[in-house]
Amino acid sequence: MFRIPITDDNTNMVSSISLHSTHADLSHEATLIIWDELPMVNKAAWECVHMLCCDIMHQHDLPFGGKPIIGCGDFHPVAPVIAGSGKMATLAASVKSSQL
Repeated sequence: MFRIPITDDNTNMVSSISLHSTHADLSHEATLIIWDELPMVNKAAWECVHMLCCDIMHQHDLPFGGKPIIGCGDFHPVAPVIAGSGKMATLAASVKSSQL
């Protein structure tokens, strides 16, 4: 839905959604966004969606532009996969380490 790129470098993700597209319209009109398996997501993707929602909603002073988001998933067994890295890199990439 958010067209988040899948790359080896998960630091600077930018969605490929145009602010005048059907996807942007659907996101703007949604009353709630539910994100399943959130613990598996790299925090860069989480923050990418935050920036996209802020742009779509024209509201940059609220998390996700004021759009309610419910994140589902179990944080214990699953963490984001960082190829060739240790526990500290995995923790740093976790959604739980995001300032959001």
